[in-house]
Formats: sequence, structure tokens, C-alpha cells
Amino acid sequence: MMTRDIDPGLDAVLMNLNDATRVELLIEWQRIYKTNPPRYASLLFLRCSIAYGAQERVWGRLAPELKRQLTAIAANATECSSVGGPKLKPGTRLLRTWHGEPHEVIVTDSGFYWNGVTYRSLTAVATEIAGRYRREKYRCNRCLQGR
Repeated sequence: MMTRDIDPGLDAVLMNLNDATRVELLIEWQRIYKTNPPRYASLLFLRCSIAYGAQERVWGRLAPELKRQLTAIAANATECSSVGGPKLKPGTRLLRTWHGEPHEVIVTDSGFYWNGVTYRSLTAVATEIAGRYRREKYRCNRCLQGR
């Protein structure tokens, strides 16, 4: 991987993006792109675009051939392709303890099996486990308030 020295001006722009207000981001966008940003642009979009634009001004744009290659890669990517992380094979057992309670998730061909239900993702399982804990905590707090 090629590394480049950080330009002090670029470094300052990048370091200040996280703390910048919306107004400051809009001003920086106009400075870099010489136009108004999209009307309902999120802060994350503004920060990422400004960072990209600032780096592009210092280091130059992507070469046309590289742009074509990246476009081809993106066109061939499937919607559900994962970028990183291990591939879990069906039959794999995942064991975790949440608030002192053990949980076992089994990887299947169609998703993740936990507590009698198959979920499409581990995130859905984790949300259900955490949601159950929050509901029980809420119920318990309501009982205590009634005393």
C-alpha cells in the first residue's frame, strides 16, 4: 500500500471535521466544491464528502482506469456480500453470556437459530436478546415503583 505524507492544511481540515457544526461544514463544502451541498445532506455525508474533496485537492483525482475498475467491482458485488469478518458455516454454535444468562445461536443455511426462531442476521438475534432484557428491566422497575 502506498503511503503519503499528510499536508498540514489537509491534516487540519480532517482533524476538525468531527467537531465542526453544520454551518461550518456547509461553509467548508462551499469552499471545496464551489457549490451548495445537497439540501438534506446528513452530517456524516457532509463530513465524508469534505474529507474526500480535501484529499482529492491535495493528492489528485483517481485515474480513469482505476475508476473504471472500481465501478466494475461495485457492479459485480451482490447486495448481501460481506466486506470482512469470518464466514460462518451451517452447524456452527455461537455461545455468549448476556447479563449472566447463557445464549446459544446455531448457524443454519437460512440464518441464525436462537430460542426456537430463525433470524436473518446475528444483529436481529442480539437485538431480540437485548430487547428482552430491556423489557424485563422495565417491567421490574414498574413493579418497584408500585410499592
